[in-house]
Amino acid sequence: MVAVLFFCNVFVARAQKGNNELQIAGQLSFPIGDLAELAKRGHGFSAKGLWGVGKASQQITTEVGYSFLNLKDKWLTDGVSAYYGGFVLYSGYRYKWQNFFVEPQAGVAFYSIDGFNSLTVNGIEETKTYFDWALGTGYSLGHLDLAIRYQSAQVKNSKDINFIALRLGYKFFISQKAKTANDEADRF
Repeated sequence: MVAVLFFCNVFVARAQKGNNELQIAGQLSFPIGDLAELAKRGHGFSAKGLWGVGKASQQITTEVGYSFLNLKDKWLTDGVSAYYGGFVLYSGYRYKWQNFFVEPQAGVAFYSIDGFNSLTVNGIEETKTYFDWALGTGYSLGHLDLAIRYQSAQVKNSKDINFIALRLGYKFFISQKAKTANDEADRF
């Protein structure tokens, strides 16, 4: 069901007029709350489509991303390494005020814990699927986006997965809406 909504969002957004962009981003992730007890700082990457709707200041977003955090050594035995990974599919909305933007997103996440023993080639993996959401804000400088994002997965009968990410993205402009006098007046 989430996949159907995700792809419908892409097709509806592509049919709209406005600024259409593709963004490639990297991030540093900092676990908070219960996740901070289990994991260390991590990093990740994503690809995002930004599809213009209505005025030049609005976009529908679709994103696919992966991030991982190494588990703290205190939870591991000697010779074992492990990390906590998350693959997300998001749909969202971005609203811009001049160069600043706010972007709520929601979707599905596939989180896994992967572990490896240095003495064997066999690893262990456990993957679970959760509803995931994020709220980001940032600043656009031409092709660059600098942002901070709070990301959370709602886990039943367990501890939630929460982290803050510092993001740097590079945008490729696919098409841009020509600015009108009304668009300029709406900026103020």
